[in-house]
Amino acid sequence: MPTDTGVPTVSAAPPSSVSADPAKVCNDNDTFLTPGAVAPSTKKAKWGKPLEFSQKYGGTVTITPEAPKVKKPSGDNDIFGPDDGQVSLLIKVTVKYKSGDETSIAGIYFALRDTKNNVCDFASLSDAVPKQQQFDDGDVSKTTPTYSGTLIYHVPANQDYKKYTLLYRAGTSDDKSSDAPVAWTN
Repeated sequence: MPTDTGVPTVSAAPPSSVSADPAKVCNDNDTFLTPGAVAPSTKKAKWGKPLEFSQKYGGTVTITPEAPKVKKPSGDNDIFGPDDGQVSLLIKVTVKYKSGDETSIAGIYFALRDTKNNVCDFASLSDAVPKQQQFDDGDVSKTTPTYSGTLIYHVPANQDYKKYTLLYRAGTSDDKSSDAPVAWTN
């Protein structure tokens, strides 16, 4: 059942919403880590709101993702750009150290899911933003208290991206489950 914006809710999605057409739904078949999933214990916030997160073998940080922004393809300059019918979705993320030990963070520990819960393609090789502005991997600590960068995903064009869900997992060393401790959506 569509909402007032015309975008179906997760509960209204058909049981089999996965499609091979990247212009219609997110479809990331290249994931080598188990992508995060929302669990009953997941702390949730709206885009732009910080959430606190503690790593088992690290410290406590706050993570704040800005609302997603679209960047349309600019021609054939980006050989790792989005497929036909897709756009690059840019999400600037800021991580701030709060307490404890040094905390390692990485773009691959984020997952973006569309309104049908499909995992979107993390485009770490894209030229949608300069490499030095992309969210790669780093550490935050007392001596380096802030890390910021832009995550890039290839997603179907013309969607309500604020209804997508960004999840963060601690990484493979903390927890083997796919449960994400924190997530953002509208």
